[in-house]
Amino acid sequence: ARLRRAVAVDLSSADSVLSVTSTGQLPTSETKILKDASLYLPFARNGRKRSLRRRQESGSDHLGHESVFKPNLPVSAVALGTAHSCAITNHGELLCWGQNWNGQVGNGTTQGQITRPSLVDAEMEFTAVAAGANHSCAVADGEVFCWGYNGSGQLGTGDNQIRPRPTLTGPEASVTSVGAGHEHACAVDEDGHVWCWGGTRVGQLGDGTRDNRLEP
Repeated sequence: ARLRRAVAVDLSSADSVLSVTSTGQLPTSETKILKDASLYLPFARNGRKRSLRRRQESGSDHLGHESVFKPNLPVSAVALGTAHSCAITNHGELLCWGQNWNGQVGNGTTQGQITRPSLVDAEMEFTAVAAGANHSCAVADGEVFCWGYNGSGQLGTGDNQIRPRPTLTGPEASVTSVGAGHEHACAVDEDGHVWCWGGTRVGQLGDGTRDNRLEP
């Protein structure tokens, strides 16, 4: 069963909000990184804002069980997918949690739900992260890595195979940022060029076609 009542979240101790992001599937939900490095993660359903607390057996727990989640290290960035979430610490560690049927949490498994933040890769220092419907992408050392569902080529690996761990994706350029849509992804390189790949049923890759692209 789901929790049917909102749970109050006390944010009075936070001096300011550093950033806000939202997920396209739930346009009224948002994530705020507070000055004290905690994550404030409200959950919206049917237009009503609720807390993110949900019982483990009832849902994806894509916001880590608690409405205010404080990892061991300060958080610098956060990304929300349809039913999973990721955060980068100030030291470049990447943590993800939530629904994981397609490996979108990036811990090497396709276990149904990961209800606590899971370290994605201890060997890389990440600078940017994005979460799509059932896939994730991140930037480390100027390169793009993606993982999760790949039915439309949104991982950019040249095929349609699911990847439960970060897999190197093009472009062959130094990348500064990455974004993820429902079934596609785009990256910006240091020269300001935009690279996109994945599904493009409504032209979201911007290449003038509706043909899916398996690579950037």
